[in-house]
Amino acid sequence: MHHPNRRCAYICSIIDIDNKSMFRIRVQENEYEQEQEFLESTAKGIWYKIVNEIDFLRRKHGLVKMFSVFVSGEDLFGLPVKEICQNRNSSVRKKINLGTKYNSSN
Repeated sequence: MHHPNRRCAYICSIIDIDNKSMFRIRVQENEYEQEQEFLESTAKGIWYKIVNEIDFLRRKHGLVKMFSVFVSGEDLFGLPVKEICQNRNSSVRKKINLGTKYNSSN
């Protein structure tokens, strides 16, 4: 995200930190540069940070403005995709079932 005309790889994941779901995006511009990592509590919040940085970079170089108002963090993270929703819901059910199982034995 340092060069306006280069592609970046955005590796998205949802991780658990202190029993809270956190959205993580690792940005890799090429294999020689260190990747940047973003962490936020919402998909919207994490993509807002990235889109703002890209928008600033594009304005700095006099490129076409990116319409960040129309960009949905949930869409960019892939959350509306049917298979991801099913997998996410399955993981939540497993977490609830495991929590119930271990809490009931105390």
